[in-house]
Amino acid sequence: MIVTLVEDDATVLTLLAELLKSHGHDPRPVLITHEDTVATALDRVASEGGKVIVLDLGMPVPGVDLLEGARLDARFAGIRYIVATAGFEGTKQLPRAPDICAVAKPYDVPELLSAIAGS
Repeated sequence: MIVTLVEDDATVLTLLAELLKSHGHDPRPVLITHEDTVATALDRVASEGGKVIVLDLGMPVPGVDLLEGARLDARFAGIRYIVATAGFEGTKQLPRAPDICAVAKPYDVPELLSAIAGS
């Protein structure tokens, strides 16, 4: 499965991509930087074509803003979102919807793989 990974830490992004690849997924990493805006980040994420997006909340472009923008953008129709955060305080801002799942960082591999599988 194509999984778009959205993260601001290059090391985490690389390790997460390697992990998902070893479990049979096709990871598409997108590194978010201080130069990004919601619009530029969404353009880069949309170009990767993932059916699942793993999105870090704590980034220079806040993950909550990217999630809100993506959910209003037709390019992201039918996408499932896995929102990752080191502190679950941030998840209080997330809309309650069947296409959004929150997971803890550091990642628990079985939990993450289950979330990607949709179970």
